[in-house]
Amino acid sequence: MIFPICPLPPASDQPTTPTSVSYTIHGDDEPYQPDVPRVIQRNFQSARSEVNDTLIDIDCLRSRGENWDGYGEAAPNGASIEHAKKWIRQMHQHASGPLLPWAKPLVGADGSGNIVLEWWKDERKLTIFVTPRAVEYLKSWGTRIFSEMEDGDIGSASECRALWNWLHGR
Repeated sequence: MIFPICPLPPASDQPTTPTSVSYTIHGDDEPYQPDVPRVIQRNFQSARSEVNDTLIDIDCLRSRGENWDGYGEAAPNGASIEHAKKWIRQMHQHASGPLLPWAKPLVGADGSGNIVLEWWKDERKLTIFVTPRAVEYLKSWGTRIFSEMEDGDIGSASECRALWNWLHGR
């Protein structure tokens, strides 16, 4: 079962005094900025914000401990979180563009501590599973598991582009 992230702990675990949390999303002390052609500069700020929001959502999964859902599920794996952050930056850089803009995914965790990213576009759904060492996908466009679903590994930029194109019906 996949649950959307919740950046705050359950009410019973919340501190009684106010606290603040801040996030700095960057690598090597520099903000994340993909190479963007001039033609889409006007959309860059919005897309960058959505990518940074996704990175924050992924980081928020660190707040979940063991049994975070009450069903005995594993805490999100730190190595999976880091891999998911790296992968989402690459997916954004390689897949989105002026004709296929970026869309923020639903971010969650599975019962094994891996990160799950999901996008929907009409009847198409793309689910990405990120483990510490692999990234896998599940495409679905209906309910018949043998004829309306496909899964596999993602290992290249061209596979990212192909999945994004598929999601957008291209």
